[in-house]
Amino acid sequence: MKYLNYINDEIKEYYMILCDNDYPEFIDKYINTKDLRRLEGIGHFCGCDYTGLFNMKFWYSRLHHSIACALMMWKFTKDKNQTLAALFHDLGTPSFSHCIDFLLNDAVNQESSELSVKDILNKSLEINKLLKEDNINIEDINDVSKYTIMENKKPKICVDRLEGIFCTGL
Repeated sequence: MKYLNYINDEIKEYYMILCDNDYPEFIDKYINTKDLRRLEGIGHFCGCDYTGLFNMKFWYSRLHHSIACALMMWKFTKDKNQTLAALFHDLGTPSFSHCIDFLLNDAVNQESSELSVKDILNKSLEINKLLKEDNINIEDINDVSKYTIMENKKPKICVDRLEGIFCTGL
């Protein structure tokens, strides 16, 4: 299934801007896996999307964010491993995203509540089958922190943080 055929036109246009109209179609089969599709039901804005505090024009999920990060990585690197690492970076995000991190005294790093991406990828037969077909080593994509363009400690900028800012303009 071509993911772009099933999304909001404004998000599609945003995606095309992020990847400079060079959409990496190889990511579609990964987007359609059960593990990534779970992120469709998790809002990007840490529960604020469920309140009346913001005038949300449409739903923007952790899946949307993950795809946007992958598209930016593709534009900057043209590297499948880094693009997939970006796509998978939020696989462990719980409901209401990082709200629980504040209760866990991790307001700065916001990593305490996330499940291990490495564990999720290792357990996913569906994703592992696709990686094998694409001749991609799971060790090259399961730790996004090795790609500083994607993940960087605050206050340094990175794709993850930058996309979090860009998407608020939608």
